[in-house]
Amino acid sequence: MENRLLVVEDLPEYRSLIKMSLGYKYTIDFAESMVGAREFLKLNSYALILLDVLLPDGSGLDLCREAQAEPRHVDTPIIFLTARNTISDKVIGYSMGIDDYVVKPFDPAELVARVDLRILKSLKKKHSEENFKKGPLRFELNGFRLFVKDSISEKKVDVTPLEFKILLKLAQNNNRIFSRQQILDSIWGNDIYIDDRSIDRHISSIRKKIEPHQKVIKTISGIGYEFKVV
Repeated sequence: MENRLLVVEDLPEYRSLIKMSLGYKYTIDFAESMVGAREFLKLNSYALILLDVLLPDGSGLDLCREAQAEPRHVDTPIIFLTARNTISDKVIGYSMGIDDYVVKPFDPAELVARVDLRILKSLKKKHSEENFKKGPLRFELNGFRLFVKDSISEKKVDVTPLEFKILLKLAQNNNRIFSRQQILDSIWGNDIYIDDRSIDRHISSIRKKIEPHQKVIKTISGIGYEFKVV
């Protein structure tokens, strides 16, 4: 997916130019109409969609809305490719949440630069959403995996999903003190009764597993816990 593009363009001269410009580094699916584009969108995920606004069977604006409504494509960068260059046209595009606007005729080098930039930004955003770092700890959110960094390397630490959630809650709120009940409520909700002292047992286990960095979790006497990384 990271090197696959969908290009929706009905004019053969522009399809040829796009293939020449981007085909050496990206796999490109070309659609000449909204009907063809919809078929591709049903089958594949894409790193980016390059979308002509004026299509023979409808408006690229409508296709853009359709793509953005699909969970698979909701975060896919979209660049409008069009001969329309008025301020109002651009305002409409950007108000829809598109990522860029390339006007025909375009310079191939500029097109490559814009596509590369939007894909890079998208990948960075995705990576930041899937990973959270604080101090010596790195959390992989999708798989409940925790990594602890020492002076020369990083090692995976086996924690339970519950321990992962407790530690993540604290780490995402550096320098904030949480009572045991607040930690419980944030994970289970306040409709379930669990002995708040069970948090102490989980914290004790977490500290042992993240040695020698156990001191990032501070016990606040009579209150609860604080994650503290300078």
